[in-house]
Amino acid sequence: MNGNKPIPPSKDDELPGEPNNTSTATVINNLTSTDNPTTTGYMTTEDSTTTTTTKTRNKVLLQTAVRYAQGENGSNPIPVRLLLDSGSQRSYITNSLKKRLGLVPIRTETLNLNTFGDDHFKKRRCDIVQLSLKGNSDNRKITVLCFTNLCSPLTTTIDLSLYPHLQELQLSDLNILEGRQNDSSYIDILIGADYYFDILTGEMVRGESGPVAVNSNFGWVVT
Repeated sequence: MNGNKPIPPSKDDELPGEPNNTSTATVINNLTSTDNPTTTGYMTTEDSTTTTTTKTRNKVLLQTAVRYAQGENGSNPIPVRLLLDSGSQRSYITNSLKKRLGLVPIRTETLNLNTFGDDHFKKRRCDIVQLSLKGNSDNRKITVLCFTNLCSPLTTTIDLSLYPHLQELQLSDLNILEGRQNDSSYIDILIGADYYFDILTGEMVRGESGPVAVNSNFGWVVT
């Protein structure tokens, strides 16, 4: 068990001449809510924080955005970096962000954690909290699980001058641009499938090559 840090793929998993570009985090499955006293077993649904990736000239970009988050207690908004991942059934925030926003748990859930290829799991009780994210048109309230770490730091950047189709867009995360001092490489919030498609607008911009821009309520996300 290595927490939720990515597990490096073995050489046997890679095709000749093709780098393995899948970032794998902890598999979280068999979720049971402690606020339901009638629950006697575990749900069969698997919650996975595995993320899919896109290659950009031998680089890998995940869908990230930077927004302001605020607690329901009226705390001051603070900037946070988000990872949008439709491969995760649930959404999460770090325990560190929970503390900074002064969030009070509304209930707890017990997660069974195991890594790929491991038949055994460990139980972890997680707080559930609510917070708001500032969007372009309105604030979005989300309910999330709290976890220690969500993924390894994301440090990949691109040279914007190589991609004219991105240059006029209002990008949500400027940390992905080369030559710019990154505010943070760490992820504070993971947005899973429970909110993913409510946040994306469906609008997309493609160039002749390189990354694709997807519009969202948080601005343009590059992947």
